[in-house]
Amino acid sequence: MKVVMSAYACDPDESSERGIGWWWASAAAERHEVWLITRARGRPAIERALRADPRPNLHPVYVDAPPWVLSLKRSAWALYPYYVVWQAVARAEARRLHRDVRFDVAHHMTFSIDWLPSGMAFIHGLPSVWGPVGPGLTSFPFGMWKTYGPRWALSETLRSIATTAGSRTFGSWTAKRATVIIAQNNEVAERFKDHPNLVVEQNSVVDLPPDLVGSAAQTGDEPRRAVFIGRLIPSKGLRAAVGALAQPAASDWTLDVYGQGPEREPSLALARRLGVDDRITLHGVVDRFEVFKALHRADALLFPSSRESAGGVVAEAITSGCPVICLDTSGPGTVVQPGQGIKVAPSADVCRSLAEALNQAGARHAGDNRWTVRRIPDLLDRWYAMAVGASASGCARGTRTTAGGSR
Repeated sequence: MKVVMSAYACDPDESSERGIGWWWASAAAERHEVWLITRARGRPAIERALRADPRPNLHPVYVDAPPWVLSLKRSAWALYPYYVVWQAVARAEARRLHRDVRFDVAHHMTFSIDWLPSGMAFIHGLPSVWGPVGPGLTSFPFGMWKTYGPRWALSETLRSIATTAGSRTFGSWTAKRATVIIAQNNEVAERFKDHPNLVVEQNSVVDLPPDLVGSAAQTGDEPRRAVFIGRLIPSKGLRAAVGALAQPAASDWTLDVYGQGPEREPSLALARRLGVDDRITLHGVVDRFEVFKALHRADALLFPSSRESAGGVVAEAITSGCPVICLDTSGPGTVVQPGQGIKVAPSADVCRSLAEALNQAGARHAGDNRWTVRRIPDLLDRWYAMAVGASASGCARGTRTTAGGSR
């Protein structure tokens, strides 16, 4: 098929969201001819990657919002209005290309948020795939602010206002126009449960070296080792991880922290007040291979993130065989299966619940290879065929499926 794909975040040199955009676009180009609309910031890395590994079916197209709009993007929240403008620019470029190329399907990939629009869903006469899309409108007990901090409480309040308004306008509007919706997690799937063509699948891509999958982490008489991996921002929950370590149930655990951000010093100060700073090691930012080795050596990933549509590090931990201790919300709550960790209900007493989960954490398991990049071409074939077929039949009711089959 001829596919126009919008990937706001796309960079072959990155992991996380930008790397995911590249992996999915590259996988699509294995079997289809793909016009990849993305931002100019990724151009140098994309051109290097294509010189090293030519992909004749992949045609990058670089677009940006007007400079005066870009100049307004100076804070985290300013990103969202900029993104809305960029989607309009991407749609205009896709429509222009469509007049010459005559695409079979449009696909909106990275930075898919269920309360913001997708320009690819608004190209007249062109079936579209939206997603994998997140994050889901999770609400939390108010008392959790005592653990996650006042900045988290303020951010959640502002996010709730913005996402509720955006969901009732942009999100619902896009969902009505999208031919197929790919939900990142069960919360998103529940929101769009009445859509005729709904699939549940994460966008995570994990390909660990074989020697870092399964076994390892036998520490003998040493304390059990938990790892925390992620940006040190309020929603990731490092304060909750520190608080859990101070609970009696987790007295035989240490914590290795990988990441950097504004929560580093407040969390370290909390660790000193609670008397657990001697059991916490801050490693800062390290390369991905060091993260993979840390997961291989760990007895558990402690991941109390309150806002995670997918949770790439959770997928990496499960792939490696490392048990996951997380909140039972969004992406992590969807993908952690029995025997792969423990999901904790959000509550005002979340630190005690996390500590008890650590105490009950089982041994490392054999690993789970469900997020390999090799799965993507088959997924895309099915989604594109579903979109084209549904469009041809007037969007007849389809089948809601998950990565494990129909449901």
